[in-house]
Amino acid sequence: MNRRALVKSQNKIKTCFFSCIFNLSLLIAALMMFSVNGAGYAQDFLDQIWAPKFKLYTVDNGLSQSQAKVIIQDSEEYIWFLTPVGVDRFNGYEFENITFSKDWERKPDSSVVNIVLDNDNTVIAITDTGHVYKYSESKHQFVGLFKSDTQAKVNTALINDANEILLMTEQGIQARQLETGAILDEGFQALQTIRQVNHAQINKNILWMATSEGQLFSFHFATQRLVAHQLSQLNILQGENHLELTPYLDGVIAASRNGQFYALKHTQIRANRLPDFIGVEEQPKKIMSMVVDALQNLWISTRGQGIYRINLSNYNGRQYALQTNRQGTVSSNNLYDMFIDKQGGLWVGAANAVNYTNAEQVRFYGLGGTSAYHMPLTSTYVSAILEDSDGNLLVGSHDSGFSVLSAIDSHQNNTKSLAKSQRAKLPYQLEKYPKPKFITGIAQESNGNIWIGTREEFFIIDSLTRARVPIDAKWQEYSKNGVNALRFDGPHKLMVTGDNQLLYQHGDDELVALDIFSNPQPFQYFSVTGPFEEKYWLSSESKGFVFEFDVATQTITLLTPLTRTSVPPTGITATWIASDNTLWLGTDGDGVISFNLTTKETEWWDKTNGLPHNDIFGILGDGNDNVWIMGNKGLTRFDALTRVIQNYTVSDGLQSNEFNHQAMYRNQQGLLFFGGINGITIVNENTFSLNAHLPKTHIEAAYLVTNKGLQRLTTIDGIVQELDFTTDSLSFKIGAIDLLNPDRNTFSYRLVGKSDEWIELGRTRDITLLELPRGSYRLEVKSCNNEGVCNPEPATLRFEIPAAPWFSVWAYVLYSLALLSLFLVFIKRQKAKLEYEKMMTQKERVVADELRELNQLKDQFLSNTSHELRTPLNGIIGLSEVLMIEAENTGKKDTLESLEAINNCGKQLKLLVEDLLDFTQLQSDRLRLHMSRVNLLDIVEEITLLLKPQAESKGLELLVQIPNDDCLVKADPNRIRQVLYNLISNAIKFSHKGKVTVAVNQQDFIVTIAVSDEGIGIPENMHEKVFESFTQVDGSDTRAEGGVGLGLAISKNIVKLHGSQLSLSSQEGVGSVFQFELLCASLDEVASADVLNRNKNIANEKMANDTEINTI
Repeated sequence: MNRRALVKSQNKIKTCFFSCIFNLSLLIAALMMFSVNGAGYAQDFLDQIWAPKFKLYTVDNGLSQSQAKVIIQDSEEYIWFLTPVGVDRFNGYEFENITFSKDWERKPDSSVVNIVLDNDNTVIAITDTGHVYKYSESKHQFVGLFKSDTQAKVNTALINDANEILLMTEQGIQARQLETGAILDEGFQALQTIRQVNHAQINKNILWMATSEGQLFSFHFATQRLVAHQLSQLNILQGENHLELTPYLDGVIAASRNGQFYALKHTQIRANRLPDFIGVEEQPKKIMSMVVDALQNLWISTRGQGIYRINLSNYNGRQYALQTNRQGTVSSNNLYDMFIDKQGGLWVGAANAVNYTNAEQVRFYGLGGTSAYHMPLTSTYVSAILEDSDGNLLVGSHDSGFSVLSAIDSHQNNTKSLAKSQRAKLPYQLEKYPKPKFITGIAQESNGNIWIGTREEFFIIDSLTRARVPIDAKWQEYSKNGVNALRFDGPHKLMVTGDNQLLYQHGDDELVALDIFSNPQPFQYFSVTGPFEEKYWLSSESKGFVFEFDVATQTITLLTPLTRTSVPPTGITATWIASDNTLWLGTDGDGVISFNLTTKETEWWDKTNGLPHNDIFGILGDGNDNVWIMGNKGLTRFDALTRVIQNYTVSDGLQSNEFNHQAMYRNQQGLLFFGGINGITIVNENTFSLNAHLPKTHIEAAYLVTNKGLQRLTTIDGIVQELDFTTDSLSFKIGAIDLLNPDRNTFSYRLVGKSDEWIELGRTRDITLLELPRGSYRLEVKSCNNEGVCNPEPATLRFEIPAAPWFSVWAYVLYSLALLSLFLVFIKRQKAKLEYEKMMTQKERVVADELRELNQLKDQFLSNTSHELRTPLNGIIGLSEVLMIEAENTGKKDTLESLEAINNCGKQLKLLVEDLLDFTQLQSDRLRLHMSRVNLLDIVEEITLLLKPQAESKGLELLVQIPNDDCLVKADPNRIRQVLYNLISNAIKFSHKGKVTVAVNQQDFIVTIAVSDEGIGIPENMHEKVFESFTQVDGSDTRAEGGVGLGLAISKNIVKLHGSQLSLSSQEGVGSVFQFELLCASLDEVASADVLNRNKNIANEKMANDTEINTI
């Protein structure tokens, strides 16, 4: 190994050694810092910079008067306000003035002095004349309970746990039973001597009373013990003798109007003053009201000094007064009553408005904006953020330099930053440096120097003196055209220059300059994330490229193009690497991409998945698996585990809805800083949580929809009144009390009785039900707060649309009586009808029997006649055939022609007789088939051979289309002969030219027989009738062809007995096709001998019919 290599190796070893030592020291310091001061310091810092942002309510919002003297909240979470002119109720959206009934008139000069809740959480109103009212939900107004007979003016009133009302008058305290108004003397005698009570509180069943003379008393209801307390060093100002009280732990905090505070319990006779408050320029004076929140902060309203917030653990405080040039400050410095609702919201009555803020559920803290109390930065257009090693917050702007927020001990004029543990009691102060402009990045190197990059240059300042430090020549040369991005991590220094070069230096090693693009590119913004496994990732805003920089090899690699549907993102505007090796990328118009560097899997999220906008300005992860996404439509929290997206806007406490590119930072204590166009929004990941409050759902009002508009309906005990049968359309106003961001509450409903399906309403607060049928219904409404936390208990309202009078019970009784009468008349008429029908049935039965007998006689006559006629006809046919042979042999031609005519007439007459015999058998269901295994081709050849002379005599061509193989079917051969004979002879009879075709086709187990001709055809309206008995196409006396119309009827029935149908297809003037099907016979169904037996039986039958003359 040469000397140069040896030296280089030694330097690397030294560098690695010192780097390890440096990183280890940083880690130990960070762990010690976080363990000692971490989460606590973070919250201390936020408490110092946080200020309430008040929302104001005035008469313009519906208040009866802008000044609220008393504020309370009932069990349904409605907020009630007592103003000088009345009582208002607030549902989170609008105010409603509650009127008083006319049961008994209040005195013209009387006024309501207090509103309180009874044990049923019903609002009770008390006037200065001793009139007590109770709110009625059904009447929607206050109704009178009782009038006290006191002659003294009532200053205030309270209700204890026993539902007893205590009227504090100028002459003493009067106890009464709330519901009856009965005076209670027993146990309350001691209270009757206490006069001029102007303020009272009940805490832990103990009544605390302050008088206008500066006296303080407590009364224990259980032991009936009255205690007079002494307040040490109490100085009463002339005309300012009032004491203010607020419950605190097991006792109260008492304050005089001139700013002396005491905390004491019932058992404590003498109370010492609380120490002066720290961190406020002047102690509060002229105290008007006090409350203690869940975080143990004492809120103090004053007359002239605004409002104070005092931490009761260390008495550190802040004062919030009216600032006319800022939004969100308290509306006036003259304040009155205060109240903290069940959600932690602080309500403050002022001379000109009701002020509201939530100090317990703060998730977003602001710095440097134009809103309330924020410390003004050099510019609200924040472009870069960094917390240095001393805990100072450095904020770079786009147009006005940078600011440093630090804790400075102003008493010692010490300009050096203090340790974090010392800052809780010190106010944070700002140092402003108006130059330079266009800051693109801030970083701190290990020696404490601060590097600041801009669009035009970069420079280094000393963290203590803020003076500029000389810059290394190489760094200055490469960055002469400005800085795109700047990032330091331990020994790693990275800078992306305006020339799109990456500058990297590890510790004191030589500076490395790498070209990011192979070709020169114009100035463009870059984002840098890392390190993770000794790698950094750089993204280009305008080109949509992501580069991976390997620290070990000092090489830049372009990642595989990230595409969705083959289209790459237009630009990558933000990058952040997670601990699970997932690279999160924000795009310019395509939403957010997560790219797993191990599996190469890509996921995309955009507006369709719930993002507010597809333009992303920055991505930052916290320590709770959340990915925070900045854009120009607010801030988005993406849960990387559950994939739940939650969007936040200025209505949730953001400084602005629009943020700046890469203006974000997360410190070691878990504070997330997001810079925008109106300052910085800060999130504490250690305390951040969803709004877990379950919104209280209400069905505010029910309305009848009429042609003239909406008519409000009365509801009693959750049931809508005043509905009648004409009602078919209703409207409902709904609401949900979640005061953190009520405009983003969402709703769903279902109407049980019509459907069990829940219908999503979104943020709509109106439900309209049209064309409702008569019946009973239950309307159920659910609500979710601004972050999707839903109350599973629905608000319900029942209603019934009654039936019309003609559908009432009495109407149905009348209908029933009328129906009964009609039914009796009907029964009577039906009985007579049945008797008549019975008589007619008997007559019809007699007639039917007679007709049946006549029909049997007719059938018997026809059968006998047919048999009797067939015998001589056979003789005539036989004798004529014998004589024809003799005439032919002797050459007697004239005699032969006469005999042929006799023979033909005999055969036709025989066929007619046989048809009549078959018809009678079919009519009486006595025709039986003799099934056998038959060769159909033999029958076809036999019949066609028999009828061929007849066809030739008419000049017709008789064609036979049969298969080559035998076609065996299961059938009655004689009946099949009869059918074929009828069909072929009819075809010949009604054809005058052309041809008659007999076709036999076999397919699988079906044999089809079709007889077609080219004759006169059959009209379509006669297709069904030709199969009826004694029916012919031409039924006139002058028809050309003979016959009685039985052939097709008999054939159809024979085919039907074979389990088939005889079908007809014919067109007049074209011809006809008659077709039927037979099943093929299996070999083992009928033995071949059956055919012989059948022929033998036929022969025997013929012999039985022969007479002597037939045998000649």
